[in-house]
Amino acid sequence: MEFSQIVKRLEEIAEKLETEDVPLEEAMKLLEEAEKLYKEGKEIIEQSKKKLEEVANDIE
Repeated sequence: MEFSQIVKRLEEIAEKLETEDVPLEEAMKLLEEAEKLYKEGKEIIEQSKKKLEEVANDIE
């Protein structure tokens, strides 16, 4: 999944949890999904940061 898709889905989850009366079981599933998406997004950021550092080192 691309980073922009992750952000969009996390926003959808947050909005649903904030604006709807979500049953506890569904809320737990949404939170589990959000946690997985967060970790995936964080990994993408870490990989991008590493690539940028490598490029910066090559330029120096």
